[in-house]
Amino acid sequence: MKIKKNANAKINIGLEILNKRSDNYHNLNTVFYSLHNLFDELIFERNDDKKVNIDSNIPELNGKDNLIYTAIRKIERKVKKKIGVNINLKKNIPMGAGLGGGSSDAACTINAIDQLYELGLSYNDKLILAQAVGSDVPFFLQGGAAIGRSRGESLTFFDYTAPFQIAVVSPNIHVSTPMAYSELNRDSTPRQLTDYKQILDRANDNPSLMKNMIFNDFEKPIFAKHPEIKDIKHKLYENGAIFSLMSGSGSSVFGMFENDFEIDKLNDIFPNYKVIKAN
Repeated sequence: MKIKKNANAKINIGLEILNKRSDNYHNLNTVFYSLHNLFDELIFERNDDKKVNIDSNIPELNGKDNLIYTAIRKIERKVKKKIGVNINLKKNIPMGAGLGGGSSDAACTINAIDQLYELGLSYNDKLILAQAVGSDVPFFLQGGAAIGRSRGESLTFFDYTAPFQIAVVSPNIHVSTPMAYSELNRDSTPRQLTDYKQILDRANDNPSLMKNMIFNDFEKPIFAKHPEIKDIKHKLYENGAIFSLMSGSGSSVFGMFENDFEIDKLNDIFPNYKVIKAN
């Protein structure tokens, strides 16, 4: 039995780092939004040798140091049985780019192993497993659009489909998330959070609200260290984007366009970067 699944990327439509917690994590406020034209492709097949074998087009993901392997080990401890599975992973989502590829792969794995082994896990069971793997993983169990609070695992899903064309530009730059947090230097004092859902509702009729009211706190420190990422955002605005933002802690930047954009033109503008038409 083989199961084929796609693990979609995400962008953050706004990202506020509110304060530092006593456990050294940070409370945040964001909108997670799935990109349906950018996804990793995974094939799962049971094996009898009770081993986890990962075969990826990115060789460094074939070992144990990835979230797919972590997710399976969490499942094994939950159900108290060994899982034997061969996984073929075609990695299309750029790594270390703020698009959630690793977290999405892990959530996809939780859903697939539950189906493949007929474990009968409830959504709450899978949610607890996802939280144990990583803060972003719970969102990808369902995908769509959700307000993310706490470390990102506290989710409020809502109906939203962006009424704009989305382009993602991903430079070959790996941004250190711990460095990004340290540069923000947040203390424990709570900050007022933005009502992103209300802004998105109003932006359907007045798209300029997004540019004026939605921000990513990581942009300032990351742009200072990597001005080429700031330049991507500037060029997306120059070429017709009504809204542009870095996703997560970077390095990918997305642009939203009211009218269909020419992907070939963006490829010419960013010849050394990966450009994706994401919806």
